[in-house]
Amino acid sequence: RTHRDDEPTNDLMHAMQCLHKAQSQCLTQSEKQIVAGLRLLHRQTVSLEQLNAQYTPNYSCQIKQQIQAMLRHPYTALELEISRWREMPLPIYWPPIGQKPETRIIPIYNTKRLSYAPLPQKDVPNGKKVIHWHMHSGRWPQLFATAPTPDFRPPEMQVMEHPILASLREMLVATDSEHRVTYNEARGESTPILIGGVPRLAHIVCKPTEKLREEDAESVLQSVTVLEAPSQSNMAVVSFPRELYELMKTEGYTLEVIVTGLRILFSAFMALQQESINELRRHQGPWSRKPVSAQDVHIVVTTGTVDGDTGSAEGQRAERVLKALLTLLAANMAGIHTLRYHLERRSMQLAMELFDEFGCSTVPLSQLLLRIHALAPHWS
Repeated sequence: RTHRDDEPTNDLMHAMQCLHKAQSQCLTQSEKQIVAGLRLLHRQTVSLEQLNAQYTPNYSCQIKQQIQAMLRHPYTALELEISRWREMPLPIYWPPIGQKPETRIIPIYNTKRLSYAPLPQKDVPNGKKVIHWHMHSGRWPQLFATAPTPDFRPPEMQVMEHPILASLREMLVATDSEHRVTYNEARGESTPILIGGVPRLAHIVCKPTEKLREEDAESVLQSVTVLEAPSQSNMAVVSFPRELYELMKTEGYTLEVIVTGLRILFSAFMALQQESINELRRHQGPWSRKPVSAQDVHIVVTTGTVDGDTGSAEGQRAERVLKALLTLLAANMAGIHTLRYHLERRSMQLAMELFDEFGCSTVPLSQLLLRIHALAPHWS
């Protein structure tokens, strides 16, 4: 926004100064709000009743159609809160100069199904509201692109448990919305999408598979438990660019792979932090005069590798350790309080050991990334 093309306003100059200062992690509270406002690309509130009535999921897979028929729900008086965020610049140092943020890491040595268990009350600090997010990682930049297909990996299973997400995808496709992309490939920029208040109608416990086949129908349908009292989930959706996977296959764990992975995860966690504060403000209501800050909320994120496999292959193990380590680093950099990560025991323990070792002293982030790059080929 400018008075003339060559004369930025004071507002814009101040905002750009805040963005530059954000890299040093020395923002005041008001400056953090300015940066958060610049980072928000889009916000939309959608009536679930209207979404369900107007946009029926168009499944090409008969088994998914049968699951959908089992999950009827009125969705009255409920809304989805959808937001899309810009990428956030990485910090210059880690751990930050001063006190290192505390992130409690809870490993979940179960790679067969996602955990939706709430955080035990004894682990919740007094006076804080817990906001729980599930991070959903995809290989396609379009939101829930594979939901209608026979694909039945953990991301697709998660959509089936929350069927309104498939309706949301249909709405965004039908309206040709530009805000259904979680990675802008033209700009090389991550744009994580957050979806709050998603009803979870089912629990699916079958083993994930690349493609559902006709002979899978009986076992899959028997694994679906319809929830008598639907719960609500908050979703964070990120995707990694397709060329990143190709680069990893052909050239291994290059510095580009490591840096890109870290900035995608860090941007998502920073968006989660800001949206959690926004959610607490909405929960208090428009008439509340009580100020809300990051100290009033306890953010829990559940993510990880859930595919039913033991991860014994060497290349696969190295990839899992790298992704887990980058997730631990990004969550800590963003100030996430509790991270619950699904992974088989051996890979998770190695990632946690590396995380503890790297966090012993403050170093430039570039130096830390070079060290990870040097170690990555040996993790298997």
